[in-house]
Amino acid sequence: DMVFSDSLHGWVTGENGLIVQTSDGGETWTSYFLEESAYNISELSFIDSTLGWGVDPGGAGTTKIFRFGEAHSTNTIILPALPVKPTINAIYPNPFNSITTLTLSLPGISEVEVNLYDVMGRYVRSVVQERMTAGENALRVDAAGLPSGVYFVKATAGEYKAVKKVVLLK
Repeated sequence: DMVFSDSLHGWVTGENGLIVQTSDGGETWTSYFLEESAYNISELSFIDSTLGWGVDPGGAGTTKIFRFGEAHSTNTIILPALPVKPTINAIYPNPFNSITTLTLSLPGISEVEVNLYDVMGRYVRSVVQERMTAGENALRVDAAGLPSGVYFVKATAGEYKAVKKVVLLK
C-alpha cells in the first residue's frame, strides 16, 4: 500500500514489516522494518505527517493494527479474528442449575435469534431476539421453571445456525 498525508509525507509498505517513508515529496526515501518483521501491512492511513495506522489481516487467527507516531515508533494492537459464520463458543457452566452463559461469536452485525428446545426438538422458550455486534457476545440463558433434562440451544443469524447441547440439573 502507498499513502501520502500531504504533498511531502508518504509511506509505502512492503513484505516482512518493511516500511519506506518520505518527507520530501518522494525525492528521497528511508526504509525501516517493524520489530514484528513477520507481518505484512496491507492498508495504511495517515491523518497528518506523523500519525497513522496500518493493518495486517493476519492469518493465524488475529488481525494486527499498527499505530505509527513520531520517527518510526509503533504501538501494536492485536484483534481476535472474526468467525466465518456464527459460532457458539462456550456454554458455562454446563451442566447448570437454572442459569448459564452462552458465548456467541458473529462475523458481522446480525439479527440474532437464540431459542431453547427440548430433547424432542420442541420449542421451549426464547433466549434472545435482537441485533448484535460482530465478535463475541455473552448471553444469559435462564431456564428457571423448567424440569431437569437435556436441552438444545439454537442460535440463528441470517442463513446460519449453530446448536449446542446443555444439561439442566436441579
